[in-house]
This record gives sequence, structure tokens and C-alpha cells, in this order.
Amino acid sequence: MSSLQRIANGQLITVFGQATETGTPNKAQVLLGSVTENEQVRVAQAENSESITNIVHQLEMLGISKENIQTDTYRVSPEYDFIDGKQVFRGYRVTHLLKVDIDSIDLVGTAIDVAVEAGANSIVSISFLLSDPSALYEQALSHALENAKRKAEVMAATVGATLQPLPSRVVEMVESPIQPYRSPVVLAAYSEGTPIQTGDLAIHASVEVDYHFRS
Repeated sequence: MSSLQRIANGQLITVFGQATETGTPNKAQVLLGSVTENEQVRVAQAENSESITNIVHQLEMLGISKENIQTDTYRVSPEYDFIDGKQVFRGYRVTHLLKVDIDSIDLVGTAIDVAVEAGANSIVSISFLLSDPSALYEQALSHALENAKRKAEVMAATVGATLQPLPSRVVEMVESPIQPYRSPVVLAAYSEGTPIQTGDLAIHASVEVDYHFRS
């Protein structure tokens, strides 16, 4: 979208530039944990605690620091069955999910396998991330400015005008925060370990630019 208009002190072209850059993720965040059930809430909690302790220990043995293993969700809830139209208490469910930051994509599959072997029975998702998304955004921003300039040059040439080389106004359009690429995980038995495939992350930039021109 762009516009060509006259203003009191001259003539103005307003253009919008856009660009997208893609990058390969180099780190990941895995959401996993343990879900236990028992008629006695303390038993369910104790079993869950034992499982989580073992998971954390094994992940640390893999080289993942304790600072990169944090509780994301801890929930205790009563569970019911419906029998003959009646609600019947079944027991308590304890859910403890850990957010695990992994600095190497190559380690993700192994980390999941180790966690499952240690007692994890809930693998919620994997989020693939960039360690430095700002560098890629700056490239996209530069290309968005180039895109805006090309549009202005085409418009000016089409109407037989001469474009001023420098813009009179540049506004960076606010983009939503960079979203990680999320991959759902299905628990399955793999003889050669859990295969992990990443997707590229797309980072967008947009600008609004004013150029003066003369006929």
C-alpha cells in the first residue's frame, strides 16, 4: 500500500516497505514432565516428586545446567469417572511440567529420550529458537527500507518526477514479538532415539517512509 500526495510545502510520496528473513534455530525449549495418579494425594505427590527428581538428575548428567531446568506447571486436581450417570471419585492427579532450555539442537532428541527413561510421561512440545534474533531482524529491517525506496522510485518515475535521495520520515512499524517454531511431540519408541527436525524461523520487518519529490 502506498500513496502519492501534495502537501503545503512540497510534494510527497508515502510508501510502505516490507521484508522477511529466515534463520535456522540453534537452540530449543522442551516442555516435559510427569503425571501421576493415586487415590491418596500424598502418594500421588510423592511418586511425582520421585519421578521429577530423577528426570532433573538425568538431564543434569547430560550436561544441562540446573538453571536451564525450571518448573513451568505444578497442578494437583481431583479426578472423577462417570458411572451410570453419577460422578465417582477416582483419585488425584499431580502434574509437574519442566521447561528445559537446551543450547544445542543436536542434544534435543537425546534429552527427550533420557527424560522418558527417567520417568517423564508427558512431552508437551518443543520450541525452536534463535540465540540472537535481533541480528536477523536488523537484516529484515534494512531490506524493508530498500523495498520502500524501490517503490518510491517506481512511483516517481511513473509520474515523471524526480525523487529526493533521502527520506524525510521513516517509521518502524511495530511487529509482534518473534514467535518460536513449535513442534508437537508424540511419544513413541525409536530404536535409534527420538528424531528431531527443525523448521526455519521467519522474522518480519515493516516500515513507513516519506520521500519528497519534484516534478
